Amino acid sequence: MEAFDNKYQPESIEKGDKAAGEADYKVVMNAEEDPVTQRAKLYDLVMNTHDEVMPRMTEITKLRRTLAQAIRAAKNEENQELEEKLKKEFDKVESANKGMWDWMHSFKHPAPQDPQDEVMKYLEEEMKKVNKVKSDIETAITDGNKFIDDLRNNSTAK
Repeated sequence: MEAFDNKYQPESIEKGDKAAGEADYKVVMNAEEDPVTQRAKLYDLVMNTHDEVMPRMTEITKLRRTLAQAIRAAKNEENQELEEKLKKEFDKVESANKGMWDWMHSFKHPAPQDPQDEVMKYLEEEMKKVNKVKSDIETAITDGNKFIDDLRNNSTAK
C-alpha cells in the first residue's frame, strides 16, 4: 500500500451534528487554492483517516477471537444468557470489521481526468464514510474490551 503524507491538509474541518451514529464532517478548503491541490488535500485526508484506523484491525481480529472463544465456553457451560450477551458483543465487533472491509473494497481512486466537482463531492462522501468506519472500530474495540474485562473481573470475584 502506498504511504500518504500529511503535506496536504484542508484549511479546516468543521464537525457538524451527529445523526444516527454517523459523524458529519464538512471539509473547508482554501478557495484560493487550485483545484488539483484541493483534490489532493481531500484525498489525502480520506486516506490518512483510513491509515490511522487500519492498524487497529489487528485489535478487532484479536477481540473477535477472544469473543468467539468465550461464546464457545458459555455454550459448553450451557450458560445461554451469557452466550447471548457475548454474541451480541461479537456482532458489534464483526459489524465494525465488515464496515472497514466494505469501505476499502468500494473506495474508488479518482482518475485525474474525472470532473473536479464530481471528485470533490465523492471524496467528501468518502470522508463521512471513513469517519464512520473509524468511529465504529474505536467504539467496538472500547466496548468489546470493557465487556471482556468486566466478564473476567466478575468471574474472578466469585
